[in-house]
Amino acid sequence: MRCTTHNSSFVRARLQAAWHRISSILSVPASPPSAAARGSQPRRLHRFEPQHFSSLSALRASANSGAREIFLIGCSDQGPALEDLSFAPPDSMLIQQNLAASIPSAGNHDDVTSLATVEYAVALAHARHIIVCGHTACQVIPYWLNSTARAHNACPYYLQFEREVRRVVDREYGSRISATERLRLMLEEQTLFQLENLQALTCVQQRLATGELHLHAWLVDDATARIKTYLPQSGQFIPIEESSATPPVPCHH
Repeated sequence: MRCTTHNSSFVRARLQAAWHRISSILSVPASPPSAAARGSQPRRLHRFEPQHFSSLSALRASANSGAREIFLIGCSDQGPALEDLSFAPPDSMLIQQNLAASIPSAGNHDDVTSLATVEYAVALAHARHIIVCGHTACQVIPYWLNSTARAHNACPYYLQFEREVRRVVDREYGSRISATERLRLMLEEQTLFQLENLQALTCVQQRLATGELHLHAWLVDDATARIKTYLPQSGQFIPIEESSATPPVPCHH
C-alpha cells in the first residue's frame, strides 16, 4: 500500500540526510556506546534472538551486491521518500509501505496483499535483510490514538495494531510518562510488534533458521535525520552510530 501525503517532500529530505548519515557512519571507526546507552535498563517485552540480527556492514554489503537483497517495510505516511535512499541503490531493494509499517500476524488473512508481498520478498526474491522502518513524524499512530477515530471504529483492521501496542505501553509504563514519551514508546513498540509478526511467518522462520535472513528495526527522527536501531542484546533502540560499535552477529551467505 502506498500513500503520498502533504509532507512527503519534507520527509524525503530528512530521510535522504539520514541515509547519508548511515554511509558516513560505515566509513569511519565506530565509537564505543555512550554511558547513557550502557546504563539504560533493557525492556524485555519482545522475543528476539540476537543471531537473527546482523551488522550495518553486512547490510551495506547486500546493498552493493548488485542483487535485490534488502526488503524495506515503511509507513505509507512517508510517501515516496523511501525510494530516495543514498545508502542503497533503488534496484537493490524491495519496498512495501503500509499504514504505520503494519504487518499482519500469522494466520490473519485480512490483508493478504501484505502477506503475499512478504512471501515474495523472502521466499522468491531471497531477500537477506528485512528492515521495519518507523518514523517520528508518523501521523497514523496519533490518529489511532484519537478517541474520535476509535469511537467511529475507523479502519477496524488497522486499529487492532493500535490496541495491542497501546495495551503494552499502558501496562509497562502507566501514567508516569508524559504524552510525548508515550507517543515515542508507541512508535517504538509498533515497529517491534511488526518485527514479531514477521518472524512468526513460516517463510521468514525458515530462512532465519538457516542464517540466510536477518532482521532490522529502525526509527527515523524526521526532524533531525537521525536513526535509532533496535539492539536485541539490550532490548533498546540506540543511535545507529553506536550500534556499529556492537560486535556483529555473523551473517551467513
